[in-house]
Amino acid sequence: MNARPSLFTYSDLNQFVADMLQWKKKSDPSFSLRRATAGLGSCSPALVSLVARKKRNLTLDRVQEFSILLDLTPREKNFLRAEIKGGSASVKSRHKFLPTGKADRKAQKRLRASPSNHIFSHWTHPYVKDVCRLKGFEPNEKTIFKLFRGHLSERSIQLSLAFLLREGYLRRNLAGQVVENDILTESIDEISSKDIRRFHKNALKIAADSLESCPLEQREASTLLLPLNHERFLFLKNLIKEWSEATASLAEEFPMDDERLYQLTINLCPVAGLDLN
Repeated sequence: MNARPSLFTYSDLNQFVADMLQWKKKSDPSFSLRRATAGLGSCSPALVSLVARKKRNLTLDRVQEFSILLDLTPREKNFLRAEIKGGSASVKSRHKFLPTGKADRKAQKRLRASPSNHIFSHWTHPYVKDVCRLKGFEPNEKTIFKLFRGHLSERSIQLSLAFLLREGYLRRNLAGQVVENDILTESIDEISSKDIRRFHKNALKIAADSLESCPLEQREASTLLLPLNHERFLFLKNLIKEWSEATASLAEEFPMDDERLYQLTINLCPVAGLDLN
């Protein structure tokens, strides 16, 4: 039987997760990722698979669940938390995918230096970043404005495009094309709740506008009213999170030559109840 992987020898945490899962499967042929994650809250099979495939990075809020899943010792658990908190493992793994020129090193330094350079520092940044995958994309505000059909202003597109190129979220490949730099889409800086709220508020506004501007055959809208107690609410919230993570992998499997950028907005909120203020 192969030796158990040692966390202390890894500089890439995602690779450690992948190797540990492979080791567990070889050690126990009956091992099932779905069964192993059944009691681990938000640590879904989809999320674990994305981490193992380097599509997602480990975060501090998932240390406890991944430690249980991978049977980490207390020392390994503390080491894992320190590596994620210090950012050393994620920074090392990023360097493999990036050019090593002076400008790129400066961009990496800025990316780690301040929360102001996070992808959600302005709500338009994620939209402009993802539209680069579409057919007909050109890295200029006039072309992107036409692709968005008026949802974003030319000025906001211009500022977002400059930001994304400057901070390394977009890059030029060897052919001179502007492409998404997947490894940098998640900064190690914390995102403020204000920035997240701003993004969601504008996403909901775009969703509301689409009810009038998009033909029925190009959109889908569904609103459910669900009387729930707190326990069922938590179950539903976790179900939505697991489904969202699995759905996100659909776009990551086929990252280029897409025809449209779709927005899928799920909003679960209380609308009536005795305990509402």
